[in-house]
Amino acid sequence: MFINAASAAITLKTGNAKPEFHIRDKTVVGHLTNGYDPTTADAVRMNEAWSATGTVRVTLNPGESLNDDQFGFVQFLRYKTTEFHYAGKSPDEGSISIFMNRAPALTQTLALDGEETFTPWTKDQNQKRFTFAAGVVTAVTGDHPMVKGGRELDNKKTNKKNFLFHLIDEREFTTVFAHSDPKFKFQYFAHFNWRLRYEAKFNWRQGNPLVASRDGTGIKFDSVVKGPPTDSSLQELLADPKGPMANNLMLKAVEQVIRTPAPENRKDFDKRFANVSPTFVL
Repeated sequence: MFINAASAAITLKTGNAKPEFHIRDKTVVGHLTNGYDPTTADAVRMNEAWSATGTVRVTLNPGESLNDDQFGFVQFLRYKTTEFHYAGKSPDEGSISIFMNRAPALTQTLALDGEETFTPWTKDQNQKRFTFAAGVVTAVTGDHPMVKGGRELDNKKTNKKNFLFHLIDEREFTTVFAHSDPKFKFQYFAHFNWRLRYEAKFNWRQGNPLVASRDGTGIKFDSVVKGPPTDSSLQELLADPKGPMANNLMLKAVEQVIRTPAPENRKDFDKRFANVSPTFVL
């Protein structure tokens, strides 16, 4: 078998992915609009907001097949910031800061991004992760990262209900078109980096949060680059792309912060943040 790595290419379709916020009964969700269904009860897993297609030419010798080879996309995620800040109705009702992306809740900030059931790929082959026709392997991927935060928290110092005031979630991704042989030796054809930041401040009116500002919110995709990523922090994962998975790490961090938060992850204050507007809650 001959894989013509020089022929590899990635085509991105990202134009409809636009960060937005949805106010739910108990939570606020940051999503990418395209593929988001506000009627579903699951505000974490949604249809893909953007997609990418990788192609590479492969020549098989007589009697050869791709039955034991794998093609697809491998993705890495770095958590930069995941913060939720809450404030009381009045200055003496206090404020709360939650830092999900910090230790000890989040044990590592860089990890493989996918599902354990089909590690290390972003798609199961049952989802037609790759196909082979007319001498060309075609692989597909896509994503829709979201963030979800509770609307209210009880302040442990003032014993007053505090309301979501400021949400910040920033992540960096590297998505790589790859091949794995039967011995799980990986070859990386091309990649692209992208960044996503959800940020919003809220005002509360008649018992509901409204987005007051979204400065900093945005998504950006870099150009496709041939070959493997050269970022030194990714080399160990590229050599052996395995878990723990980024989503599982964050889910464990959320569980710890909810049940037994460390001081590094949750801070309750007896006064409201100085930058909270006097008209924060009306």
